[in-house]
Amino acid sequence: MRVQTFRYQPGDVYCKLCTEYRGKRNPCLTCPWLRERMEAGVMNYGKAVRETFPPGPYWNWEYLTQPVIESFPGTLFMRESHRKRMEWIKSHEDFRSQRTSPAYFAALYLLTSVKELHNRCVHCFCRDGILFQRAALRGLSPHEEALFYAAKYIFKGQKLIVLHILRTLDAEDTEAVALIVNAMLILRYGAAALEIQGTAKRIDAPPSA
Repeated sequence: MRVQTFRYQPGDVYCKLCTEYRGKRNPCLTCPWLRERMEAGVMNYGKAVRETFPPGPYWNWEYLTQPVIESFPGTLFMRESHRKRMEWIKSHEDFRSQRTSPAYFAALYLLTSVKELHNRCVHCFCRDGILFQRAALRGLSPHEEALFYAAKYIFKGQKLIVLHILRTLDAEDTEAVALIVNAMLILRYGAAALEIQGTAKRIDAPPSA
């Protein structure tokens, strides 16, 4: 099987060359190429979060997302141990079909974020994806339970329940909020979100011929 090696570069996503570009006075409300811009390095963390949680007529997410943006450590992994746990699961799984979907990677990200939660869920990963009923939930902390159920409903495609979990989280559990926000970025942009940085490259000119 041929491995896809192409990666978007900044010149490939130059906004003024896009057919959707409307100028500075009337910018696009939503960009159809956000994932490609992230891969090219011109979409930063703050922009991605604001696009994923835009203000609406019934709920303004800024009070939750702004502290997350301001405290962003430069990577979606708050600890190197989290990255290692996720990579360990990936190295032991034969990724295919639903196990390469953004929903799978978002759930995997949450279930490996805390050592205790990872230990309780390590047997949930299987050929068919994730069997959440295999998890040993007794004794989990409220923090770990929130991450578990957010992962479960992200994987099942029930985004509204995930948003409800976010709204009902203890305001002091800023880490859980940040982790779920990051998982929603992975759900929207795919595994490319794991490479997002805190700053974006500035693109002022189109690519040279």
